[in-house]
Amino acid sequence: MINEFLWSFGGDRDAGQAIQEWKNHPEYGRELSRVLRTGCHVDTTRYGGNANASRIKCDGIGGTHPRAGFIKLPEGWKFEYFVAGD
Repeated sequence: MINEFLWSFGGDRDAGQAIQEWKNHPEYGRELSRVLRTGCHVDTTRYGGNANASRIKCDGIGGTHPRAGFIKLPEGWKFEYFVAGD
């Protein structure tokens, strides 16, 4: 998990906060499992600071429903976000 993990559009980008929230709401773990089971794909979009980074997107059922993403960094694959909404 990256330190700047995106877990809420209303909160800070912070892995520790995300983990604490998941401890308080175990249903988020079940939802993550459902999102990952829907399948993932390589994201070919170029991003500002990490234009050459490889990314995997797991869009879930789409829309404003939960989705997840992973990024390949020099130290390996890291969990980048798990968020719902726009």
